[in-house]
Amino acid sequence: MDLAFEGVVRATETSGSADRFEQLTKVAKLATSEIAESALQHVCRALGGSAYSRYSPFGWWHADVRAMGLIRPTVATLIDDLSDMPAS
Repeated sequence: MDLAFEGVVRATETSGSADRFEQLTKVAKLATSEIAESALQHVCRALGGSAYSRYSPFGWWHADVRAMGLIRPTVATLIDDLSDMPAS
């Protein structure tokens, strides 16, 4: 997560373009949501059924992160957007 954040911050500081900032935001959103979903999936598998008890937040967090998949950009959309951008 730190590497994804640092990479987007560095690229944003060097680009300065509003369009480029929008594209970098989409890339960051996709990367962080995939990392979060993967990490919580591994935690819930390790905890087993207890991850989904009413006293454990991991099951709720996993459901919330999986729901984020509905609002994040798809890889195909992101590639199309990036290929349409002029080189900077």
